[in-house]
Amino acid sequence: MVLLILKIFISLFFAFTWIPLIKLDYWWVRVFDYPRFKKLSVFATLIIFWILLGREDAGFWYWAAGIFVSMSYLVFLVWTYSILGKKMVQKEPYDTEKGIHLIAGNVYQYNRELDYPRSMCSSRLDQIIFRLN
Repeated sequence: MVLLILKIFISLFFAFTWIPLIKLDYWWVRVFDYPRFKKLSVFATLIIFWILLGREDAGFWYWAAGIFVSMSYLVFLVWTYSILGKKMVQKEPYDTEKGIHLIAGNVYQYNRELDYPRSMCSSRLDQIIFRLN
């Protein structure tokens, strides 16, 4: 029974990993696109349980290979966003003649205290201000 539940979880996460390859813009396809690191963490847990509990299963190596391939694919996707991946935007020294001052703020919808953000903007002489609601 435990092995059956484990196979169901592994099958679900196989589906969650490979469904985003379907090129549809429906929400039920795109919802599986972004929790990649979480899926990788779950697969790491599942492979441990599979090694401990599934050794007597006839398809042990097929399931283990499927988990390994899925984990490899997720590592490939997550790698570029980790600190180990190549930097995409390089740091440049700031030149006051060519550079601009930019401030970006995320404003909570129900926030009524506007004095602090206003004072911050007026004291810094920023040239571009993004206010995100």
